[in-house]
Formats: sequence, structure tokens, C-alpha cells
Amino acid sequence: MNPPAIILGKNQSMKPKDGNFMIRDCIYDPVTLKDWIFVYSKFNSSDDDKVDDFIAMLKQASNTFGIKITEPYFIVMSGFKPE
Repeated sequence: MNPPAIILGKNQSMKPKDGNFMIRDCIYDPVTLKDWIFVYSKFNSSDDDKVDDFIAMLKQASNTFGIKITEPYFIVMSGFKPE
């Protein structure tokens, strides 16, 4: 079976090699991720900082592909129950 062509922005495309591909350019039709929820369990006081770091890295990585990410609504879980 022939591998699919991955269509990127700027009239570029690529084909996976051995089932793998790396995207380093803007995707064909980038979107804005808005009105979304991030759910996480808080076990110690540093978990909030770790979540903030994760969201910052997610936003930075998504910019590479032309994707915009707004701030999420956070749901903090204590065990299996929301706080």
C-alpha cells in the first residue's frame, strides 16, 4: 500500500518514510483551539506549576504549526472527584 501524502502549508507535501514523519512547518489549515478544558489530578503543591509549564510548552510547540491555543478552563481532580 502506498503511503499517504501529508499536505502542509505553503504548497508543500511530504510522504511518510517507514510509517514515520516529522512536521516542522505550518500545517495546511491551522486552527485555533479555544473553549477547551484541561483536567488534572493535584497530588502536591507543585502540580499547578507543572500544569502551567505544560500548557506553555503546548502553546509554544503549536505555534510552529500555525495552531493558536487559548487558555483552557482547568478542572482539578482530588483523586477521582473534582475539587
